[in-house]
Amino acid sequence: NGKINLGMRRLSIIDLATGQQPIHNEDRRLWTVFNGEIYNFVELRSELERHGRRFHTRSDTEVLFALLQDLGLDETLRRIRGMFAFAFHDGSSGITHLCRDRYGIKPLLYVPRAGVVTFASEAKALTAVGCIEVDQVLALMALRTLGDKFQSRTLFRGVRQVAPGSVVSVRNGKVIGCCS
Repeated sequence: NGKINLGMRRLSIIDLATGQQPIHNEDRRLWTVFNGEIYNFVELRSELERHGRRFHTRSDTEVLFALLQDLGLDETLRRIRGMFAFAFHDGSSGITHLCRDRYGIKPLLYVPRAGVVTFASEAKALTAVGCIEVDQVLALMALRTLGDKFQSRTLFRGVRQVAPGSVVSVRNGKVIGCCS
């Protein structure tokens, strides 16, 4: 199907007047939604401006998006410091990358089901797409502090999370890759 729908409810801390999301480029081929804060965005913005990049907002989201466009996903993830979870969609390839900060401060959950991958920064947002049930075995393990050494499972049946410092890539409603 190749379709993607992105939505965002924003808590405005940096750049209260602008910085709405999702953000996209002029031809609407590249899109990003972002939850979190990029601590070194001021320095990164200055570096991008020295190389001719112009900005329309004062938001760290726009700096993140500019880095993704100019440097690509891997280099952007190496350069940014902060607590974040974001999705970056490239309409040319049809791939959406779900990315999470190194320490897993900001959650990023996803549900692959029936040819659709739905993602959100909290479980209650996923209830809008269907019933989410607690997985009794995982709940018991969590209570007994056994946990999930791969940090990709959640307490909800069928709901996964992007592990800290990882990227999950999605195309045509299917998870096609996961890497740290």
